[in-house]
Amino acid sequence: MPIPITKRQKEVLDFITKFIAKKEYAPTLEEIKKALKLSAVSTVYQHVKTLTNKGYLKKYPNLARAIEVRKRKK
Repeated sequence: MPIPITKRQKEVLDFITKFIAKKEYAPTLEEIKKALKLSAVSTVYQHVKTLTNKGYLKKYPNLARAIEVRKRKK
């Protein structure tokens, strides 16, 4: 059973998923911030961190554009 996420976290996850599908690389935190009209990169960072902790994303430390959407079992 998937761990529930907030509406905003779902927006972030959906944006990242679509961005990667279209461009074949992950967006930067700044690109996510601008696309979703968020106020600060730190806000995006918190959403990405939470989605990573919940198992929806995998983040590779110290690499640019290193966000991977993890396949979820339904």
